[in-house]
Amino acid sequence: MKGIPLPIVAWLLRHRQMRMTMRYAHVWDREIIEAAERIGAAISWALDGSGSPASSFGT
Repeated sequence: MKGIPLPIVAWLLRHRQMRMTMRYAHVWDREIIEAAERIGAAISWALDGSGSPASSFGT
């Protein structure tokens, strides 16, 4: 379910705890690194205006 936020998947599957969804989600290291880089870029832009907001959010 690439691209669907895990909280949405958890809700659809009626998981009470995100831990259960994560067990089956198979979040790969590459995806975690990419997400961290995007979030870091967005935080940098918000704090000091470096870069552009579009590149920070992957658009």
